[in-house]
Amino acid sequence: MVKEKTNDSQSAFEYAIYVIVGSYFNGTVCNSPFLEKTLKVKFLDQKQDKQASLEESCIGYVERKLLKVLPEDLWEGRATVQLGLKNEEQMPEVRFTTDKYMLRVFGVYKGKGTEFDYKLLKKKS
Repeated sequence: MVKEKTNDSQSAFEYAIYVIVGSYFNGTVCNSPFLEKTLKVKFLDQKQDKQASLEESCIGYVERKLLKVLPEDLWEGRATVQLGLKNEEQMPEVRFTTDKYMLRVFGVYKGKGTEFDYKLLKKKS
């Protein structure tokens, strides 16, 4: 029996954040296709019920939190996505950058649960 690695679950969760949050933008492009494919493999290696759980967790966070507090014009832009980042507290981060904004979504997979946070920065005109 192969034991699931925690970092594989975390990588799968980061991929879910990338795909789900990214789907709300008017298009995305990842700045590292190799890392994107690596995370996708980690996601696809998860059992289907876990994949669904990670996706549902991300959708819930976007709908309950992000769509309610972030400016509507954020989602109108095309976003460049950076994967494999960590914030100041070493929390995994997926960064979405548009012409006007930088949305930093932090996500940690914790066994059967997930933890999210975000920061929105408006670019200077």
